[in-house]
Amino acid sequence: MKKNSTPSSAKKNGRQSTAKGNTLLIILLIAACLIVYGNSIGYNFTNWDDPVHVLENPDIKSLSAQNVLNMFSVNERYMYHPLTIISYAINYSFSGLSPGGYHFLNLLLHIGNALLFFYLLLFILKNNTPALIGALLFALHPLASEPVCWVSGRKDVLFALFFLASLLSYLKFTETKSKLLYAISLVLFIASMLSKPMAATFPLVLVLFDRYLNRHINFKTIIEKIPFAIVAVAIFLIPIVHKANAPTLPDSFSYSFTENYTLLNRILLSVNALLFYPFRFLFPYGLTAYHGFPALQNGSLPVQYLLTPVALLLFIFAIVKYRKAWKELWFGVLFYVITILPVIHLVPFGTNIYLAERYAYIPMLGLVFVFVTLILRFINQPVNRTKITSVSVAVILILSVVCINQNQTWKNTIALWNRNIEIYPNGFYGYFNRGNEFKKQNKASDALADYSTSIKYNSKFMEAFYNRGNVYSDLGNNQEAINDFTKAIELNPKYFVAYFNRGNSKAGLNNFNSAIEDYTLAIDLKPNYEEAYANRGNAKGMLKDYAGSIEDYNQSINLNPDNASAICNRALSKLNLNDKAGACADLQLAAQMGNEPAINLFNSSCK
Repeated sequence: MKKNSTPSSAKKNGRQSTAKGNTLLIILLIAACLIVYGNSIGYNFTNWDDPVHVLENPDIKSLSAQNVLNMFSVNERYMYHPLTIISYAINYSFSGLSPGGYHFLNLLLHIGNALLFFYLLLFILKNNTPALIGALLFALHPLASEPVCWVSGRKDVLFALFFLASLLSYLKFTETKSKLLYAISLVLFIASMLSKPMAATFPLVLVLFDRYLNRHINFKTIIEKIPFAIVAVAIFLIPIVHKANAPTLPDSFSYSFTENYTLLNRILLSVNALLFYPFRFLFPYGLTAYHGFPALQNGSLPVQYLLTPVALLLFIFAIVKYRKAWKELWFGVLFYVITILPVIHLVPFGTNIYLAERYAYIPMLGLVFVFVTLILRFINQPVNRTKITSVSVAVILILSVVCINQNQTWKNTIALWNRNIEIYPNGFYGYFNRGNEFKKQNKASDALADYSTSIKYNSKFMEAFYNRGNVYSDLGNNQEAINDFTKAIELNPKYFVAYFNRGNSKAGLNNFNSAIEDYTLAIDLKPNYEEAYANRGNAKGMLKDYAGSIEDYNQSINLNPDNASAICNRALSKLNLNDKAGACADLQLAAQMGNEPAINLFNSSCK
């Protein structure tokens, strides 16, 4: 078997690794990360996935054995990444819902990834100067801002940590043949998959490294990859199988922002996505949280998407031409392509996000490797060494400044969506999410303006109609609310919460018969809808159908025995039917739950 090879330029010249030298470089790398990302520790949560993963997630509030076990079950609220959820639970156990601890742990994980990448480059290049340059390029690149500064970016920095640690363990195994290192690599890979299934390409990465390091591809080396492949497929399929077998609930998430793309359109979208990240790696501008799918123009994608295959062919031509003279080029590019494949939409994977900077967190390591080996080709001559070092330092400083500025996007929700609106002024989603934050802050006029702008740019976005309807309802403008809920229902006839809220607005206009119809439709779509039973009971009570109201209250209370309001209202219906004993029993129960109207009524009617 041939020995592992390194780039010839690394052998001829350059600073070789020493323990003392590496320690100083590691300190420099850590310091640079703290300087560039230190501002993120003071940032807040945002409304972009943070409520689902942290703020409103009951799973993170306990680290009991049973709760940790429950985290490994599939949860419809978020994708399958149980170790990421456990990491949030660890955060919660130390600092509750204080955002600083979550941001700090993200930063620590990113520093860990930068150190692992440094050692990976050191393993390959045997030269700590380009290894440091590469680690700094990765660590301080603005593309890394999103996974580091966004609390919900935790899954990317966590899966990357295990991914790189597993890769290093495997490479050490190829040198030592230690079964322990092989086992460690496999366990770390399992952890990576349980942090984010995007790690599923790892077995292909191992094959790529074998080829690059001149390991013979034979039966034995193939067998080594089989356990990794089995793990990748098994964990990747867990949420898919669960989703296929789970009953579907007709709610707002059934809406898709994607067009009905043809196969040709999907291929063009994939090619564009493949080229998007290298381009943003070289020119990191226009970075933002949400890049939606493009709208079709007369059935076709915009012209720039039609030109992307030409750029791809030129890219492929360059790689083929230099494949022998520059071995590191094809290796770095293939690493990028393999690791980015799961998120370029060759196969639709149920997301409304077309492009996201976090997707490039691991793939850009291949692009960094190409850049670093290019440096090695010119660094041998003393004159070139000075120039290359100066250029590298300048590039890293510029990226650092851009990154610090980009970090501020994640300072809070308003900053996040202001940035998105700046990049996509005609995009509907930024206005919608900023409107949600304004609504949360009780800034009704600002929320209405943003929802209206969102509808202007996407008249089929039912959630914007629904949320604007809720604002109108809060303002007491029930007719406008009904109009918006009706539009949302037209766009999705199974939108049960829209029927429910339209029923509430109709009840607010004393149109109780029509309100009952809407509550009934909501219940038909969601049979366990306790609130709809309770409100239908209220509407029946207003129409003096006390027996019917009691039936609905019974249903609501059966679904939620702690619904003190429904118990109190049932008591009122019983009083109207002269069932004082039953009414007092309900009032006593509701009063014990702390329901103020029940306490007052019990004291006045039952004593």
